[in-house]
Amino acid sequence: MISASPTVIAAVLAWTLAFAGPAEAARLEPAPGIYTFSGVSRLTGLGQDLRCTLTLTGDVQIDRHGDVTVTVMQGDASGGFASGCSLVGFDFPWKATIPAAAVPAQPTQPVPMVFKNVMVSAAGANCTDQPTTITAQFSNGKPISEPSTLRVDTRVGRCSVAGTLHAKTDVNMTR
Repeated sequence: MISASPTVIAAVLAWTLAFAGPAEAARLEPAPGIYTFSGVSRLTGLGQDLRCTLTLTGDVQIDRHGDVTVTVMQGDASGGFASGCSLVGFDFPWKATIPAAAVPAQPTQPVPMVFKNVMVSAAGANCTDQPTTITAQFSNGKPISEPSTLRVDTRVGRCSVAGTLHAKTDVNMTR
């Protein structure tokens, strides 16, 4: 049996951490910044069944750990005259953090996201009694030169949202 002193173990561990380096950071192309995603979505609940253009605008950044943070700052649901889409409301900000390790090495694989602090209302009534979380899926285009998308198909308390939103200005998340 080979034994090593605590000093040797500590030295080997320190050397390994120093030269192995941190996990690969996520990258945003063309750059971190404000991005808008928009697309036709189905919004249901509280006596409503609407097909609206859902538009979300958020600040996409890389934090000091190399993780991606998305803060949705504004958005709306719009539609034709008498569509009822103007009855849908949102409270912001919503925030998601995507660890760099969760960004697939293959850039065309989807990236799951969880937004926190989500509040949605329809016809003046809240879908939830308090802020909640929702899941979404970000995808770079296939091929990557195509616009990115944000797929939402989730419950928000007593309501649900389903649709694919397309980036107005393409942003790609890679590592």
